[in-house]
Amino acid sequence: MEKYLAETEQPTENTVVVAGIGCSGNMVHMLERQQPFGIHGIHGRSLPI
Repeated sequence: MEKYLAETEQPTENTVVVAGIGCSGNMVHMLERQQPFGIHGIHGRSLPI
């Protein structure tokens, strides 16, 4: 994901990261670019969000 965003030069305001609870929920904080918009949901709720 990091590589794709860098290659396509997507602006941060066009980036949304939706992740459930647990380790994948930390994905928003693992991206090394400017902080994207992120939503932390509960188990099984990432897709409906």
